[in-house]
Amino acid sequence: MKKYAFEPPVIRVRQGHWVALEISTADVQHGFYAPELKLRQPVQPGRPVTVTFHAERPGVYPIHCGIVCGPGHDDMTGSIVVE
Repeated sequence: MKKYAFEPPVIRVRQGHWVALEISTADVQHGFYAPELKLRQPVQPGRPVTVTFHAERPGVYPIHCGIVCGPGHDDMTGSIVVE
């Protein structure tokens, strides 16, 4: 994560698998928020975090920055695609 983007912007995972994502931020505090997957995790600079979930249903799940990080915050979006 970095102002104001997720890298990569699209994360593709396989249906039926447990997924562990290691998330870090390159600049300021951000929040990894994927409401439909019930994921919400603050991310501090220099302190990577791991979020895990079971990719049960195929679909496209939006991700957002869950902590206001500056003027481009509302444009900070991405997605998790379960295939």
